[in-house]
Amino acid sequence: MSTLAEIEKAIAKLPTPEQRELYRHLEARFRRGAPAKSRKVDGGAGIEKTKGVCRGDASIARTRIPVWVLEQAWRLGCTEADLLVDYPSITAADLAAAWEYVRAHCREIETAIREKETA
Repeated sequence: MSTLAEIEKAIAKLPTPEQRELYRHLEARFRRGAPAKSRKVDGGAGIEKTKGVCRGDASIARTRIPVWVLEQAWRLGCTEADLLVDYPSITAADLAAAWEYVRAHCREIETAIREKETA
């Protein structure tokens, strides 16, 4: 078994919160450029609102991918695998954080989707 396969197997055994933390740590370690000035939001680790980015909507940290876009895509039939292919800069941990945020802020997400549909 290769070292990478062993690492993947070990990661799979970790509890989900520890997996998320590991993914965030690795992304931060290998990310290029300075981090944007943003603020973490309640109800979703890895979710940020950054003034001037995506109109201030809740987005996956260090990206310009709003949570409402992922939720709307899921509602329209995209699977998590589809989303990970369509948005290669995000991880499964990012999707888990997005779904957590949607559950905690359902009115905000509903409003964002409705506003974007009527725009």
